[in-house]
Amino acid sequence: MADSDEHSFETPSHEEHAADEWVEITRSDEDEVAHALVRDKFELELDEAEWIAGGSDSAPWPSNYLLVATAGCQVEAMQQAMAKATGERARLTLT
Repeated sequence: MADSDEHSFETPSHEEHAADEWVEITRSDEDEVAHALVRDKFELELDEAEWIAGGSDSAPWPSNYLLVATAGCQVEAMQQAMAKATGERARLTLT
């Protein structure tokens, strides 16, 4: 069985955590999609469905990212709980 410290982590300070939450979203008249920069290092594209004014369905919808974020948190929580219970990290798939 794994040592309980193996899966622990240090909680970031408020200043570190606040910086990790920064998101900048831009869209210009020339772009078909909006561009998001997350934590100054991850780039995402966002669009809407064609049936929504201005949408071209050429990138994930904002609601798609919300679904992925919610499901991702659940998978991570389940994986951590299973690792704590069994001492092993399991591969989980949520569909």
